[in-house]
Amino acid sequence: MDFLVAVAFIAVWILGWRWIAQKMNRNGKGWFVRHLAGGSAGFFAGVFTVALALEVGVITSDKKQVAEVVSSNDSKILTTPELKSPPVVVEKAKTLGITPREYIERLNKVFKNVGMNYRLDAKGVTEGEVNDGLNKTVGKHAALVISISKVNGEINDITLIGAGDGTQASGLDVMMIASAALASAAPGVDFKEVFAALPALIDGHERTYGGVKLSVMKLEGLGVWFFASPI
Repeated sequence: MDFLVAVAFIAVWILGWRWIAQKMNRNGKGWFVRHLAGGSAGFFAGVFTVALALEVGVITSDKKQVAEVVSSNDSKILTTPELKSPPVVVEKAKTLGITPREYIERLNKVFKNVGMNYRLDAKGVTEGEVNDGLNKTVGKHAALVISISKVNGEINDITLIGAGDGTQASGLDVMMIASAALASAAPGVDFKEVFAALPALIDGHERTYGGVKLSVMKLEGLGVWFFASPI
């Protein structure tokens, strides 16, 4: 059917062209003018013929076909089952696996075993937006900072900040408190082993004991910071 319409378009174009050219020839118009006018008029007559065929449904326009295809695809999309995203698995934050009370009990025991008179308690936990905290002063030269998980109440990490007064006694006091604090956080290691490892830790060499990483950072004007964190 489309082929017949194409033939009709060409036939109308040629017939219109010849009819206009012959009519203008009788009126004395030049060859170029009459064929230009005849060709243009015949072309528009052919276009009118194709438009008429589209209107009565003899042929179907490409736009209409495309619209039908798109509409068909849209209906398929609308009937496609909804794909559900897999459930998001939230990984549990790592902790040291002990509560502040359990840690303080360990620390006091170490203090007692090495002959230090410091004793702490687990009272005074402060609530934070992300984690809770427990801050304790240990003697004159050290402060203990414990981060506590809001999820299960276990310790996230431990920081001991030590700052001596320039005397050898204060420096030794900081090292002993730090050794006790780190040894109480790491299973399977005792006070003496951590104390012996402190020079290497201060030089930047980390140590790992039973899933707990021990590290040290020296901050100018802020003392020495000792860390125990899970790995």
